[in-house]
Amino acid sequence: MSFILNRAGYTKSEFKFSQAHRDYIRQAIKARRANNITASFWGFRINEPGSQPALGDLIEYARGDGVSNASAEDFFDDMTTSYGSHTDVVVATRPDEIEVIGANVQDSFTKKIVKVGPTGLLTDTVHPWFVVMKRR
Repeated sequence: MSFILNRAGYTKSEFKFSQAHRDYIRQAIKARRANNITASFWGFRINEPGSQPALGDLIEYARGDGVSNASAEDFFDDMTTSYGSHTDVVVATRPDEIEVIGANVQDSFTKKIVKVGPTGLLTDTVHPWFVVMKRR
């Protein structure tokens, strides 16, 4: 995702480029908590009002060791430990689903259809989604 956002024109001051997705996830969550109006992204829990994924937003899920023993809230609030995660960018929205594209999944790009509820919030349970990074 860092490569994609770099190619889209984001700079190091706008986005924390990193192979560890948690680095830029944390940056977005901290920016929102600090009400940093200059931040490019703000991190929202997937179930809170205003977190409906829109075109260009990023959505993340936890993956790897420890995921089955933790809740999405655990990852959203984790600002110190190492955890695996994956990021997809929203490329289409419809009333009951969104389309997202992820990169570097088995050395390729993948498209997923992700379910959303009647209010537009993520309801998909295929992956343990825990954050929506809203583009500002």
